[in-house]
Formats: sequence, C-alpha cells, structure tokens
Amino acid sequence: MQNPYAAPTAEPLSVSGGFESFEIPGVAGRLQYEPPGMFRGSRLFVDGQPAKRNLWGRISLPGADGSTVYARIAEGLAGPALRIGRTSYPIGPRIPVLLGVLALLPIGLVAAGGALGGFLGAAAWIINRRIALSDRSVGMRIALMLGVLLAAVTIVLGVVLLFIGLPGTR
Repeated sequence: MQNPYAAPTAEPLSVSGGFESFEIPGVAGRLQYEPPGMFRGSRLFVDGQPAKRNLWGRISLPGADGSTVYARIAEGLAGPALRIGRTSYPIGPRIPVLLGVLALLPIGLVAAGGALGGFLGAAAWIINRRIALSDRSVGMRIALMLGVLLAAVTIVLGVVLLFIGLPGTR
C-alpha cells in the first residue's frame, strides 16, 4: 500500500513485513514504519536498518546535510505520525472512527467500578489502542477489541458483585 501522505518514492523496500518505504524532507535515506505488535512497540527503519532509539523514545535519523535529526513516533487515534521538531508527518493510515470509539469504551468502566473500574478501563484502553494501531484486518481488530472490553467488564462486575453481593441475597 503506497503511503498517501509521504513524498513520492521509487521502488518500495521490503524490510519488515513488506511495509512501504517513504521519504521525509530533511532526512537522508528512505524510511519504513512498522506498526506496533501486541508485545512490542512500533519500529522505524532507515534504508533497511533499524533506526536508533534512545531511552526516552527519541529516534536518531541521518539528516540530509549530514547532521542528526531527532524524531519521535506519535501513535494517536488519528494514525501514526513522525514528529520532527514541531512538524508532524503522517506515516500511516488514519484509524477508522469505529475503532477509535471501541478503543475508548473501556474508560466508561470508571462509572461502574470506581478506582478498580478506572484501573481496568485504562488497561483495556491501552490494549485496545495497540490493537487499533496494529496491521490486522478491521474485522479482526473489532473482534479483539470487543473481547478485551468484555473481559474488562466481566472482571469489574465480578469484583463489584463480590463486594456488594448478589441482588436479593441479603
């Protein structure tokens, strides 16, 4: 899939899973973005080699003038973007609205479970956000996100019922 946001390029590189390469103004070499998996973060490749990332998540890229350009990958619900200074370059497709709404639904567990609901809702939101950003099919992402939501709701309701008791048992 050609990246519609990046400058036009020649032949795509096939480094990691066949993701398309693209160019960013001021950066030497062709870049390739790999979305995050369930247990690893997103990765960026420069001319087929993994880009160096420091402890705080900043990525060192070779500048077109020989200097080092520092960037960061921002993975919001609007889609992944490469931030260089104050400029953002979209490097992947936007997340469909339905997936964005499904990712945020677990936050509503705060109303049902208080602090526990907030904790589990935040954890489920983080997991759903990772799923929404993954490269799986939309149907598989929806199914996985609904499964995470159902698991979080089940745990919160189970704990709430454990402390409050079942209706009609008192």
